[in-house]
Amino acid sequence: MRVKTVYRAGMRISEWVQGYTSSVEHDTVIAREVVEAAMLHVTMLRESRLLDEETACRLLGALEALRREPGRLIEAMRGYEDIHEALEAVLEELAGREAARSFPLARSRNDHVAMALRLWGLRMLERICREAVGLAETLLRRSEELADAPFPLHTHFQPAQVGTAGHWLASYAEAVIDALGVLAEVGEVTARCTLGSGPAAGTTVPVDRSACPLPPAADTLYATGSRLFANLAIASLAALATELSRFAADVVLLSHPSIGAVRLPDELVSTSSAMPHKRNPVVAEVLRARAARLAGLAAAALAVNHGLPSGYSLDLQEENPVYYQALRDALEALEAARLLAEKLEVDPEAIKRMVEGGAVLTSLEAAEKLTLEKRVPFRDAYMEVAEAVRGSGSINQPSIREVIMSRASLGAAGPGLRPAIRLLRERLSSARERCSKLTRLLASVEERIEEGVGKCRS
Repeated sequence: MRVKTVYRAGMRISEWVQGYTSSVEHDTVIAREVVEAAMLHVTMLRESRLLDEETACRLLGALEALRREPGRLIEAMRGYEDIHEALEAVLEELAGREAARSFPLARSRNDHVAMALRLWGLRMLERICREAVGLAETLLRRSEELADAPFPLHTHFQPAQVGTAGHWLASYAEAVIDALGVLAEVGEVTARCTLGSGPAAGTTVPVDRSACPLPPAADTLYATGSRLFANLAIASLAALATELSRFAADVVLLSHPSIGAVRLPDELVSTSSAMPHKRNPVVAEVLRARAARLAGLAAAALAVNHGLPSGYSLDLQEENPVYYQALRDALEALEAARLLAEKLEVDPEAIKRMVEGGAVLTSLEAAEKLTLEKRVPFRDAYMEVAEAVRGSGSINQPSIREVIMSRASLGAAGPGLRPAIRLLRERLSSARERCSKLTRLLASVEERIEEGVGKCRS
């Protein structure tokens, strides 16, 4: 292997090593956030009286131009180790050598990359939370619409009980709402300011970290060397996506013509290249696959961090593209699930066809009825019903409507479903309010940056 030597910051390094360890290919994702972190840093230096007004305004003007047009910074990254190194070179071109040379004061790439990743993650988590709220709202609305539509419920994917489509959809709504609470908490963990933390142990420069609108990370070593915020986001989103994959699997299986409980409109299916009759549930299939990939990404992220010593190691750089992919996959999974929930159609005759075909869906209810009416122990009633089922393959099943309306449990298909949906709406309202805090935190960052630039214009 031929290895050329390149010179960087007074060092000699092989061209192959620079290419192997460089992050420029994926730094493009956080170009905007890198610039915003730099703008907050300059504002912090100015308010700490460590930069004069003219120098600060030169830097902020150049950074604002890059914020409006990050492609200029992205283009300049070629030949550099990462976007942070490229930024200093671009600032020298746009703001002048003296101003650019003042910019790195009290700054480390370690605290700035952590800040940029946190800003990007916070922005993505806010979008993800909004999409999850939208999905939960859609599921609850469809649950109410289909609260009384008979629907087959399965265990071990064998016919189990009579339910309603509203009951089925509400089960996924509750999962999304519970996950929302976790995501809001992860967003708050992500929304920490790492600026002024230095490489690990802080800086001797007396910077005022309160100039950053986000709450500061309390410990500088944690601020620069930990990716707990990213790992929490990826892991919690992988768990949520796993629930969505189960919804997708339900759609795939229940839309099979042999069951026909669910039907997808033409816009959400695709046909075969050879068999024109096919209606393949491709959106649900890809959702299942992306959810599986997200689980793999969670494992990859944890593996990168596992066993690392405290402080920053370049290993952590390898988690960045995993982080980007995971959050993007999660957002798209939520969008896909929302489309499926919005557009799916339910056939209330599916249960009737299953019962007429010999499926037993009310054995539990029959045993419970024997227990309550004849006052026999439940296990004796169970055995009596089991013998009837195994002997003749059928029992005297009560009507579907009777079974549904006789349910006593909160959140079960029947009278207990609508109170449960009201309870879920209350929980969703609380989760939405927690998620709105992320929107306010992002707005505070925008306002702080605009305020700093605005002072230079006045």
